[in-house]
Amino acid sequence: MFSLDHLPGRTFRQDHTEWLYFSGTSYLGMSMLPAFRAALTEGFHYYGTNFGGSRNGNLQLQVYEEAESQLAKWIGMEAALTLSSGTLAGQMVVRYLQNEPNREWLFAPNVHPALWNPAIHFKNDISFEEWTNRVISSTYHRSPHSYSIIFSSVDPLYGDAVPLGWIKQLPTSNTYQIIIDDSHGLGLLGPEGQGICSMLPDTPHIEFIIVASMGKALDLPGGIIFGQQSLIEKLKTSAFCSGASPMIPAYLYAWQCTKHLIHNQRHALSKNINFLEKNWPEKLPLNHQKGYPIFCPLTSGLAPQFAKRKILISAFPYPTPTSPILQRIVLNSQHSLDDLQTLVAVMQEFDCT
Repeated sequence: MFSLDHLPGRTFRQDHTEWLYFSGTSYLGMSMLPAFRAALTEGFHYYGTNFGGSRNGNLQLQVYEEAESQLAKWIGMEAALTLSSGTLAGQMVVRYLQNEPNREWLFAPNVHPALWNPAIHFKNDISFEEWTNRVISSTYHRSPHSYSIIFSSVDPLYGDAVPLGWIKQLPTSNTYQIIIDDSHGLGLLGPEGQGICSMLPDTPHIEFIIVASMGKALDLPGGIIFGQQSLIEKLKTSAFCSGASPMIPAYLYAWQCTKHLIHNQRHALSKNINFLEKNWPEKLPLNHQKGYPIFCPLTSGLAPQFAKRKILISAFPYPTPTSPILQRIVLNSQHSLDDLQTLVAVMQEFDCT
């Protein structure tokens, strides 16, 4: 367990010793960029450290609607609404939709608690493939009917992106709202980091709603909802939106000033991913989604070996404290070629016998 007095990037210091850091969720390393920090400082100068007023008050800050319009355009959705956290974004959508009558809820396994409906219990003990087969079967047996289908675009622990082809198999006699948690896809997936939105099928009978934490790849402390303009306008008038303090405006200002840097950061991260994919030691079995910055070695005992060489990877028991330790190597755009070569050299030295 480490307790730091500074934010880790590609490295951190502990007891005057520098460690390489291969964990966390700051995939694009935006918070470490001098340009982002300078823009954030400027944002604090304009907007202060916080805005505790209501988004529905009689004084509005232009930065919210400006940034939300730009975010929606980038993602390719009609509209967007920012909030103070991804969990609040998820719960706002769920609480709003649960009041719609005659609607059946279908939750994928391992959905983040941000999207849980407390009135509905669902199983976590099946695979995503088995779940999609059940969804398709059940929707064919109840038609016409209305469904809310909820899943995550990327498994945040293993980095596995979910398949989307099954969506086209849903019977068109039903109506659907598909709510997707894209916290670990936003900024990473798609040709320009638009996330899962760039991969969704064109299906007129389905309304897609995307919710996400922006605190991962984008390094912004807030949450966001993407959807149809009519839905976003209704959510803006909800008690959740009116009663909750909004996202800190200085961060949205900083995003506006530095959003063009996301392209370069994604390019740097892609080079790092490609290097590790090509140089991963064959003797070490691996769970990895090609092109994604999470690598899960399946050989036990690697984490202590890394620690001896002052390298920290993510390693903890999952899903319960008595479960086996889940090892994850997480890359970010700040890692250098030397960092990656050091990582590979330690793995090549590891005795698998």
